Amino acid sequence: MIRKIIWLPFTIGAEGKGYDLPAGKNLSFFVMCKVSKDVELDVPITNTVDLLVDKDVEYRENPNDITMRGTRDDSRQNNGTSEDKGIVGEKRVISSSVMITPKDVIVPGITKKAVSYIPSGKNVEDAVELEEKDNIQPNVTTKWLLELRNDGTIPICDYTMKDSVQSPFHILSKEEAINKTLHLGLDKKCFCTDHL
Repeated sequence: MIRKIIWLPFTIGAEGKGYDLPAGKNLSFFVMCKVSKDVELDVPITNTVDLLVDKDVEYRENPNDITMRGTRDDSRQNNGTSEDKGIVGEKRVISSSVMITPKDVIVPGITKKAVSYIPSGKNVEDAVELEEKDNIQPNVTTKWLLELRNDGTIPICDYTMKDSVQSPFHILSKEEAINKTLHLGLDKKCFCTDHL
């Protein structure tokens, strides 16, 4: 498969006048690229950016690997390093390449966390929101948030979610959740919660 290379020149700064980068500072910006629907799967594709500077500058290799975060498979993506490609014409060329492997896969993930609790004898509207490091007192009803996600490119169609808790937690049935003796104020459309 022959891939077409597209060069995109652009200027940063007001009215195309460029931008002087002060010492000790960095400049960050986004470039968005759309991947064709006809891309060949499992074959790496590369995006390269070149920096053309005065030929006499001193190139310093980045001592830290810059790893990807938030991609479908961070471990398979580029490491963000750069290299000195030498002098071309009157300019030194410093280059950095991004290599990404297109894949058509399911990438499932699931998380569960406590988001609030309802004190004994109180209603849902009296729920107390929980921060990440908060503790939960005994004899309360805890509300959990379960999130299922698919970071892949094709749908998840055949799956089952199973929720389990250890004693002294107890997963409320729908009947328990709508029982007025619990004073939860939940209707018949509610989902099960855990009771401590």
